[in-house]
Amino acid sequence: MEVATIRIQKPAISSEQFKVSLGLTPELMELEPDSPIASEHELKLYERALLAECKAAAKGQTAQPHCEEYKPVSSHAHNKDDCKRKDGTKMLSKDNIMDLLFQAFEKHQYYTLKDLQFITKQSVFVLKAILKDIGDYNKDPAHKKMWELKEEYRHY
Repeated sequence: MEVATIRIQKPAISSEQFKVSLGLTPELMELEPDSPIASEHELKLYERALLAECKAAAKGQTAQPHCEEYKPVSSHAHNKDDCKRKDGTKMLSKDNIMDLLFQAFEKHQYYTLKDLQFITKQSVFVLKAILKDIGDYNKDPAHKKMWELKEEYRHY
């Protein structure tokens, strides 16, 4: 079903703006005969924005204009999700991070750096600096690229 027609009128003078109007079809208006929506609407286009303002035409219509104005948003939903993710990784003190690492090493003897990063929710750089003090990096084939506590910190 056709619901509306857009008419674009070219200006007589090139410096003027195009006149754009939206006319609702009689079939659509018959669906809701007592509707307060006007059948003719003027669209005002803005030069520097991708927005249009819709107002009811003043051709003897007594209906209230039904307008929605869309404005640019500075913070979109996907940006808010990124901010939530960033807020989740707060920098802890060295003692707190060491406590988390010791608790983890009580459960298992060996961890990859990625696993420790997930457990502590700290950056790789912070973890490496602390692990160099309290841990040994394994290069042997059995536990290659995994960290374990230095002997003085082990309580097996």
